[in-house]
Amino acid sequence: MIRILQPAIWLIIACLCGWKIFTSLPSADSDGWPARPIHVVVPYSAGGGTDSFVRLMTKSIEDNQRLPQPLVIINQPGGSGTIGSRYVKDARPDGYRILCHHESLITTQLSGTVPFGPADFDLIARTGTVHLVVVVREDAPWKSVTELLNDAKAEPGTLRFGANAGSPAHFTARQLEAAVPGARFNLITSGGGQKRYIELIGGHLEAGIFSLAEYLSFVNEEGTPADKNIRALVSLSEKTPAALGTTSTCLNEGIEVTSGNAYYWLAPQG
Repeated sequence: MIRILQPAIWLIIACLCGWKIFTSLPSADSDGWPARPIHVVVPYSAGGGTDSFVRLMTKSIEDNQRLPQPLVIINQPGGSGTIGSRYVKDARPDGYRILCHHESLITTQLSGTVPFGPADFDLIARTGTVHLVVVVREDAPWKSVTELLNDAKAEPGTLRFGANAGSPAHFTARQLEAAVPGARFNLITSGGGQKRYIELIGGHLEAGIFSLAEYLSFVNEEGTPADKNIRALVSLSEKTPAALGTTSTCLNEGIEVTSGNAYYWLAPQG
């Protein structure tokens, strides 16, 4: 895993250092950066996909001694990722507070959730693409996303679908609804992946969108009681990732919907 991550790690470090050099205002601490720990803000709770990705990356950076100071993860959940994003946007651009986020930074602005977006940050780097999966509890009656959508048509607004307002998952859920005219979910803002998983297992959601990494970390071993486990209903990638085995894609079911996230590292403008 570390070997695979090396190009992304070098990209983050090189871009972060380059950004600091070319954007620093003359100040007492502009030389010798970093002179203290760097805060990496994750705008979601611990245990979710973004948090897990950032912890993996920062651990590799520290284990390989890429920076002389540690990267400290700060979880600032809430508002579909907008609280943590604003916390970085309004920070001093001194290289000691940065953000790792995905396309939700774009969609929350487009949906009118917040008045700011990517243009209000300095982009440091983009690292990786994230596969997304529609997940249900293992004892759910649906064997395909088509069956789920047909039930969402038969009883519109009844099936609770975890997708944060203004997030890419929210727009993807709307695309799924449009694939079967008359289908409509009850879209529930359910926070980060950890909270969404708890609500799914607890019966407060019928389905939700998770990153592949979240799904693999939450799914339990075979033999776990069905009401205590989850199942991948459909992959939102063009091709099913190997880790999902025989799970179908929307395209395979004749539904022209694909979706995925990329992670961006950003800093306050300055």
